[in-house]
Amino acid sequence: WRLCHPPHHHHDWHDRMEKVNTPGMGDWSALLEAHTRRQRGQLLAWRDALDATVAHLHQTEQALRKLLETIEPSLAKAEEEAAMEASGEGDGREQDDASARPPEETPPQPKNEL
Repeated sequence: WRLCHPPHHHHDWHDRMEKVNTPGMGDWSALLEAHTRRQRGQLLAWRDALDATVAHLHQTEQALRKLLETIEPSLAKAEEEAAMEASGEGDGREQDDASARPPEETPPQPKNEL
C-alpha cells in the first residue's frame, strides 16, 4: 500500500530547498547534500564489500568441494576398514583382548633381611 503522500524524488526536495529564502536555509541545504553524498558513498562501499565477500565465499565453497572430492575415496576406504574391524572381519592385524592390555606390573617383593 502507499502512504497518502506521493513519493518525492531527490530533485524535488532540492528544488524546494532552493526556493526557500529564510536565513541559513542555504547552509542547511548544503549540509544535507553533503550528508547525503557521504551516506551514498558509505552505502556503495558496503555494497562493494558485500560483493567481495560473496565472491570470496564462492571461491571458498569451490575449494572445499574440490578438497572433499580429493579426500572422499580415502574417507570411504577408512569407513569400510573400520566397519570390517568392528564386525571382526579384519585382515588379521587385530589384537586379542589379552595382547591389547598393557603388561601387568608385579608388585615388589619384600626382602628377607635376617
